[in-house]
Amino acid sequence: IVVKPGFYRGGWTMKPGTADKPITLKAERAGRVFIGDVETHVGFEPVPGTTYSYAKPATAAPPKMRELDTAKELRWMATPMDVEEVVGSYCFDEATKRLYVHPTDSAGVTHHTYATISTTNGITVADYTTVDGFVMSGFGGSAVWGNGPRGAIVENCKLYRHGSAISLRGA
Repeated sequence: IVVKPGFYRGGWTMKPGTADKPITLKAERAGRVFIGDVETHVGFEPVPGTTYSYAKPATAAPPKMRELDTAKELRWMATPMDVEEVVGSYCFDEATKRLYVHPTDSAGVTHHTYATISTTNGITVADYTTVDGFVMSGFGGSAVWGNGPRGAIVENCKLYRHGSAISLRGA
């Protein structure tokens, strides 16, 4: 299976091949097929009456958040008051529909980029499958995941900012 250059969301699950007939998922041009699931957040403003907290309107609580420029995952807090006290944290206030962050350096948000990180995997491999030539970023699970697949191969891929890059559990 050849994938054309471009940007794709991911969350793909490969069907198993066999030792005689493996299945290959290959980028048509290595390094030109991007798979990711990153939603960036902009528009944070200082929270009145606080020193370190910034907030913006939001519709829902992100499952995970990361400060992309530092590659640090933010810690979930229960309340906006907790965010003010804990460096590198965030929370969603359901009552006001606002997302709060406390930067990892406590020095404001203008020099940081924040993103919601999905808790999914990028590509789930199966027995006798190959993933070749992709650039993957932003999965809270693994870029490539498999539940003990036999004969699975990952090659020529660039994997950035994931919960784990490759996890083949017992393979």
